[in-house]
Amino acid sequence: MAHVKNRTPKSLSSTRWGSRLESVETIRFQMSDSREALLEVSDCDNDSKIKSEAKSLANNELGDLNFLIAIIIWYDILCAINSVSKLLQSNDMRIDVAMGKIRSLICFSEKYRDTSFENALDSAKKLAVKMDIDPIFPQRCEIRRKKHFDENPNTSSNAPLSAQESFRVNYFLYIADQTINYLNLKSLDCLSLKSSCINLENVLKSNDQFDIDGNELFVELKLTIPVTMASTERSFSKLKLLKSYLRSTILQERLNGLVLIAIENDLLEQEEYEYLIDNFASKNATF
Repeated sequence: MAHVKNRTPKSLSSTRWGSRLESVETIRFQMSDSREALLEVSDCDNDSKIKSEAKSLANNELGDLNFLIAIIIWYDILCAINSVSKLLQSNDMRIDVAMGKIRSLICFSEKYRDTSFENALDSAKKLAVKMDIDPIFPQRCEIRRKKHFDENPNTSSNAPLSAQESFRVNYFLYIADQTINYLNLKSLDCLSLKSSCINLENVLKSNDQFDIDGNELFVELKLTIPVTMASTERSFSKLKLLKSYLRSTILQERLNGLVLIAIENDLLEQEEYEYLIDNFASKNATF
């Protein structure tokens, strides 16, 4: 930790989406320090396996221009997505505002795809020079296809892409396109949604018996689509804090009350509840 001082390396969490940005951010802004730390471990550690892994990470990953530019690309994309994600989790977020934020994020992603590769490459090269790494893409071995005896010799195959262009096409554009595709999740328009509800009603119909009413289901779906599940996640977080191993025998009624008080604490602060405490204390006082 003597080399990496400003940001502590973060492990990837399967339950916190923001941990992806935190994990990349540490490497993005402390690339040189992280590499020096790995090189020191490869020289000084007593465990041969740890020394080998540290040297491999320092030279093959942090010492490779492909890795440097990949980290920069991922940081740019994750930073934009994470900022919008946090806004969507606010308590007062409205569906119209949420859709506007998502549309802005889609516009950013499309613009990033078209214009930002050169900027990311320039930043990666500057970082490589600072770390004393050759700012060039490693040239991969070219696989030559053997021509068949009946193949026209005048037929020329497509010229192989340069290492830089290959990275742009096969990595950068792929990541950018995947991001745009995930953000452009096509939701059903009103006509398609209503048609699907009617079809479901017909599938579940038996003679004159209806399990659901397609029109009512359509109205309910239009009115009950949540912007975010953040409030539900907060409820589970509060529950974990309240029901610890010290309260393993707490009854359900009391647990529900404590959870409700914790979740709706803002409303509770507006109420004058001192008299309730005094009343409770007077009833349980022993004389």
